[in-house]
Amino acid sequence: MGFQPGTQCDLNTECASPLVCRLGYCRLECRSQRDCGAGLTCVRDSDGLGACQLPAETDCTLDSDCPEPLVCRDRQCTNACEDDRDCPPGSVCGEDESGAFGCRDEAASDCQINSDCPELLVCAVDHRCRVECRVSRDCPTELICGDWLEPPRCVGPEAGRPDAGMDASVEAGMDAAPLDSGMDSGMDAGPVDSGMDAGPLDSGALPSAAAGIDNLVAGFGHNCGALTASDLRCWGDDSNSQLGDSMTSSRPTPFALSLTGVQRLAAGNGHSCAATSGGLFCWGDNRRGQVGVGSGASVVAPPTAVSGVGAIMDLAAGRDHTCALTAARVLCWGANDRGQLGDGSATDRGAPTAVVGLSAVPVALAARGNHTCALMPAGTVQCWGDNRFGQLGNGATATSPVSRPVNVVGLTGIIGITAGGGFTCALNGSGKVSCWGDGSFGSFGDGTSGLRTSPGATVLLSGVTQVAGGVRHACALTDAGKVFCWGDNAASQLGRPAGAPFSSSTPLEVTGVGAPLEVNAGQSHSCVRLSGGFRCWGTNTLGQLGDGSRTISTSPVNVSWP
Repeated sequence: MGFQPGTQCDLNTECASPLVCRLGYCRLECRSQRDCGAGLTCVRDSDGLGACQLPAETDCTLDSDCPEPLVCRDRQCTNACEDDRDCPPGSVCGEDESGAFGCRDEAASDCQINSDCPELLVCAVDHRCRVECRVSRDCPTELICGDWLEPPRCVGPEAGRPDAGMDASVEAGMDAAPLDSGMDSGMDAGPVDSGMDAGPLDSGALPSAAAGIDNLVAGFGHNCGALTASDLRCWGDDSNSQLGDSMTSSRPTPFALSLTGVQRLAAGNGHSCAATSGGLFCWGDNRRGQVGVGSGASVVAPPTAVSGVGAIMDLAAGRDHTCALTAARVLCWGANDRGQLGDGSATDRGAPTAVVGLSAVPVALAARGNHTCALMPAGTVQCWGDNRFGQLGNGATATSPVSRPVNVVGLTGIIGITAGGGFTCALNGSGKVSCWGDGSFGSFGDGTSGLRTSPGATVLLSGVTQVAGGVRHACALTDAGKVFCWGDNAASQLGRPAGAPFSSSTPLEVTGVGAPLEVNAGQSHSCVRLSGGFRCWGTNTLGQLGDGSRTISTSPVNVSWP
């Protein structure tokens, strides 16, 4: 019989007071969002009369999943709109990931401080306006009450408690500050426990893993490296001041930056970042907001502080975006046209924005090109962003952005990840590497090519301790101290004469690397870190090799480090 919320109706008299008949169901009448309970939205019928949305109407895939005149936007039934005036009080008109507009709760609004939010809402830890709360039952569905915050407010479960995040790190066998992940977090994430002994570092060394992973990053055409926490230098392409100065050309020898207390590094296509004991600093190309200081300046130099991040456990940079891992969440900013920020939208962000939908707080990040991946505490991997080549590993390809994390299928026991331009690789605890995505240049390393939408056969190597993805090639460091590379060799980035071979789908050993502690790969060059310096090989037109010349080299040359 009638008289219950959710009962079908044609007239108000078919519903028990104070319920009214709206959109074919008995509902609680509303004038604004505050009239509806947690998890419900004030929607309007064709006559403009408001009623609270029913829980069963929340999820949808197509417009036909919703009662007329509601439409499906961001997987929720809501009102169609052209601007905020079309929406019920308490909601705003916003664009979803498909480009269609619909009304959404003001609690979905971006914010930096509480006064950015409507009355009764506060700015939560994920920089979204949220309901203030006492316990989780005060929050909308899928949110929890962050009672450790001041004031307490509803947040996503991925935020977690600060102490829970640290416990998870310890349980994963990681040191808390910084994480002993063994990651090259600028472009790749190496093993959690690589088993390599770098020897004692001097008192000024970066506080990274024993293997020293995270002291060297390669961008598209530039590199940044640190031998100690107060000796950070960058070299190569400087067309967007990505070396940290105000030049717009290139430098064939390292440029010394004034940052101290350096802990993590990241390098994108035309920007760079360093997490230090005093905060996060980024510089270079900011046309998509990837430096994280707003969208006002197209180029940012020298290194400039990024606010709203906090203590950083890992750092990664893709083509035009940046991501940071904290003890409680993942924040990303910059280009988002392929969903690479993981915030559920396709809107560029000039300031850090929380990734939504992660199953837990990750232990490491990796980015390159237009996609991002996270290594989870259970040894699995989640990815988001561009998936046109299957680089997200979820068994499918997508022409539209994948703007929320999806699970890489068939992976367990993973201890390290790396992202290439259109491919991704994962390292397991047995020292084997599996790659997927675009293998047209041989980037799978297993003798095959083509496209692969999920992890397949492993790279023809064993005893791998770290893997690094470039744009179209990859390199690996083994427990025997050897370096192997595979994929594109058009500019000798595999350590072979250019075009001989043009590419290799199986790993080729690079000779003359010395005793490497770390390996990384850019667009058409590769580098290693030694105990007292760096060596690079491949193209050198922009000074990527750092030896003072602009001559291509098929074998490693010493980076000039006076």
